[in-house]
Amino acid sequence: MPTPRNWPAGHSTTTATTTDVYRRVQRLLFDHRAATAKAADDHLKALTGQPVPDAFAGEREAMDWLGAERTNLLATLEAAHLLGHHDVACRLPRLLAEYLERGRYVDDWVAAATTALASARVLADRRGEATAWICLGAALDAARRFHEAAEAHRQGLRISQEADDRELEGVALSNLGCALLELGEYEEAADVHRRDLAICQEFDDLHGEGKAWHNLGNVLRHLRRFDEALYGHRHDLRICQSLGDRRGEGAAWQCLGVVLGPCPRGVDTCWCRYAASVRVADCCS
Repeated sequence: MPTPRNWPAGHSTTTATTTDVYRRVQRLLFDHRAATAKAADDHLKALTGQPVPDAFAGEREAMDWLGAERTNLLATLEAAHLLGHHDVACRLPRLLAEYLERGRYVDDWVAAATTALASARVLADRRGEATAWICLGAALDAARRFHEAAEAHRQGLRISQEADDRELEGVALSNLGCALLELGEYEEAADVHRRDLAICQEFDDLHGEGKAWHNLGNVLRHLRRFDEALYGHRHDLRICQSLGDRRGEGAAWQCLGVVLGPCPRGVDTCWCRYAASVRVADCCS
């Protein structure tokens, strides 16, 4: 039997070539899974009339595919991390976040975001690390682990500021403000959402601006500053309508109804709640 000392001269080269082939095949598989997940995620996030990839017939089909492939996609993420494809391991949790949040697969989301953070650190990718911290914070927020969520978002905020990435800083601020609201830190949450709003306006990010107005309105309602809260939610409503964001529009109507509840505006409250129910039903149909 040949031993390492008397193997044919080309044996090591053949082994190296085989290893390279295996790695290329792995990469093709990981890239294909990530590309399909992105196509599905695009369908989940698409606004009315927005172009979407033709990989799926629509949002329902994309959701069905993600449901059938959830276990495989999470296994792909872990394998990518263990096999050194760290960019894929960083990317996949962001592409799965919308689905995992809707499906309330909170433990899967936390685990996936934790893996992404580990891969970002291996790559020494500061922006990727900030994004992973923000993703982990969102997952912890969904798990109602609000103190941990706030700390994760603060980490993402600090790193994005160090990297001078203003848009990513805005995302971190948005999520941090939501965690602070849950912790009852209303004044700080309001300040954080105002900072996010300013960044969104700086970059003409209309969708982000609507979300910032929505979040700020929620905080102001808790502070019982109802007129200011109404101002924020009405801004959010107008933006959602202009973008064709039916889901966001439903949420805005719902928030308007809640804010009007303590006010002597019963007819307005009933109308807002009715409009919200129509928009939510429309999104779920």
